[in-house]
Amino acid sequence: MDKIYDGFEPLKFERAPGGFSVSVFGRKYTFENSFLPISIVSRGEELLFAPMRLNFGFLNHEPVFKNFNYVYLSNDDTSATVLVCAECGNLVINATVTFELDGFIKLELDKAGR
Repeated sequence: MDKIYDGFEPLKFERAPGGFSVSVFGRKYTFENSFLPISIVSRGEELLFAPMRLNFGFLNHEPVFKNFNYVYLSNDDTSATVLVCAECGNLVINATVTFELDGFIKLELDKAGR
């Protein structure tokens, strides 16, 4: 585990049915059947008008991803990494989401054919 510096609190990771949440640097990010946060709460106030979502230009803006799976790769007081997988037609989309102690979030997307 890396050192937690003054002014920072340990990162808190919680698994939930259909997703997970991470509390870091005064914010709570909630993911549920999505690659992106459906909620970001800071100081008790919701920051998002609506859940974030990926749109690859499909018509009607209907959700096109299904069968989300989460693989929890690592989690400690300073970082957490989650692999998110979902189906989109004949594609399997993979995303690696990494949270760092200072609130930085890294999202890497990849695709694989079925």
